[in-house]
Amino acid sequence: MSAHLIRGIESFGDFLISITEKQSKASDPSQYRSAGKDSAASHYNLHIAPFAFEYENKRFAAVQEVKSRLYYSVAAVIFLISVFIIFGQNAHLLGLAEKSTRFSGLPMWVFIGTVVLLGWWTHEPARQFYADVRGEIYPRMFMYFGADFKHHITAPESITEDIVTSKIAPYHTYSNISDYVTGSHNGVGIELAELELSRRNGKHGTKIVFDGLAVALTPKRKFDARIIIDQDAGALMNKLSGLLSFGRVTLRRVKLEDPTFEQLFEVYSDDQIGARTVLTTSFMQRMVDMSRKHHLDKLSCSFHDGKILFMLPTGVEHFPPLTLFRPVDLEYQFRQIVNEMQLVFGIIDDLKLDQDIGL
Repeated sequence: MSAHLIRGIESFGDFLISITEKQSKASDPSQYRSAGKDSAASHYNLHIAPFAFEYENKRFAAVQEVKSRLYYSVAAVIFLISVFIIFGQNAHLLGLAEKSTRFSGLPMWVFIGTVVLLGWWTHEPARQFYADVRGEIYPRMFMYFGADFKHHITAPESITEDIVTSKIAPYHTYSNISDYVTGSHNGVGIELAELELSRRNGKHGTKIVFDGLAVALTPKRKFDARIIIDQDAGALMNKLSGLLSFGRVTLRRVKLEDPTFEQLFEVYSDDQIGARTVLTTSFMQRMVDMSRKHHLDKLSCSFHDGKILFMLPTGVEHFPPLTLFRPVDLEYQFRQIVNEMQLVFGIIDDLKLDQDIGL
């Protein structure tokens, strides 16, 4: 039985290598040249494409290392199972029957712990490969947007606190924040992170309540009012929210004059006059135009502590996950990041947050 298992593992390993060999043809840097002579293509060809072949080779080496470690791990598990079987069948001959009964659960925990450790060890080359790509390639990608743009694999606690205090995040019990980016556009500070929020659903399940981007912008114009712009909840809910404020103790519903804006959004603030000063007629029109232009049907934002936090439920992977089973497509990764940042720049430009004028 063990011989069949070993042959099966070898076949699976050979299958992984065959995938790599067949697809590694796409690793030639010439395959990543973008058509056209725009600045994005030039940046890619100059700063990123030369690394495509190198990282494809690293991926191939990682696959081989995972395959090798998989052999050793399977052999170790088979050996451990054999030891347990022999021990169980001969415990009475060794005078350990009573002790083996007393510690009958111990072998199972030893087995589970060993399997977990071997799984972690087997997957380590893949984790290192992913870390190398994110640590070296992503910074080169974000250089395209400016010298002050920085990419971080993990986000600081400050952005988590901003999300909680913003009062626009849906109720959740779990949060996953990754790929934290900082920079600026026309003098407007940018903080961006990929965000997934979920909550318990039943006894053991979870339900995703938000999947998208959290974007904190620091506009040139300062404001004192605390303002929340959320999706319109309908006439009845708007009436109730004006009375109950949905738990926002110090915030009250702000009624505005723009009927189109009122159809899409509802506004809360701790300063009615201050909110109307910020939400001018021209700003409300730009907000409506921007949400339609970028197809942000469920846009919400919060003005607080000199920042505007946007929750953009896009439902897509903005930093596409890496895998050992496909060639390293750096051009696709770069294209996704450019599209993501164009969305953020578009919000800044469309809302004129880079101008020190009345919003």
